[in-house]
Amino acid sequence: MYILTPEGHEKINCAYLKLKSEYDSVIQDALEVCDYSNKEEDYEYVSSDDDIKIGKLNSYKEILSNCKILDNSEKSNDKVLFGSYVKVLDTETEKEYIYRIVGLPESDVENGFISLKSPFGASLLDCAVDDVINRQDGKEFEIIEISNSPFY
Repeated sequence: MYILTPEGHEKINCAYLKLKSEYDSVIQDALEVCDYSNKEEDYEYVSSDDDIKIGKLNSYKEILSNCKILDNSEKSNDKVLFGSYVKVLDTETEKEYIYRIVGLPESDVENGFISLKSPFGASLLDCAVDDVINRQDGKEFEIIEISNSPFY
């Protein structure tokens, strides 16, 4: 079972529909090639060229078929929940970072979307403002703000 935010579900669903539309046109092209040629290598060429798309399509389908959408946007900001935006302070460098706690399929660390299954994401869950979190690499972070919507 995959847990997704409503926004994550929408993003994955849109990616799936776009890729499916592209793949459907590739299949149509392949069928046209097969109509003009019975060469087995033509079919193999077309199908091997699209293995990556097929893999992504199947992955999206698996996620969408086995997901639970969890919307905590109306809940209190007292504690970090799934879907929360969290502003933390690196206590050593005094640099602020913003993260969102999301499901594994929608995680994107470079853009601040961290999985609730990751060690840091899991350690943030149920914490409150002023709590201090120790990351596995020894860095220490203080929670300075929690929100249900993006910080601007």
